[in-house]
Amino acid sequence: ALEEPHPIQVEYFGITDFCQNCDLAQQFGSFLISPAAQKIIMEKNFMFPVLPEVRKGTAFDIVEQFPFERYSPGKLSQALQLWAQ
Repeated sequence: ALEEPHPIQVEYFGITDFCQNCDLAQQFGSFLISPAAQKIIMEKNFMFPVLPEVRKGTAFDIVEQFPFERYSPGKLSQALQLWAQ
């Protein structure tokens, strides 16, 4: 079991103000948070899905929840220097 906090990586999707195909971008964003897409992302990228119910019945379902550490840029810089030693 993981006992200490670990860094978390979060990925985002956004649509810029300069969007030219905004309707398609909106559709793609909606697709990304659908159960079908979340299952693909979970299984192909090995990432926890944003929808907890997608984990049910998969290998991710048995992974215990462990504490995450959120690093500020300054704290991350210090940690990287420590880890590099």
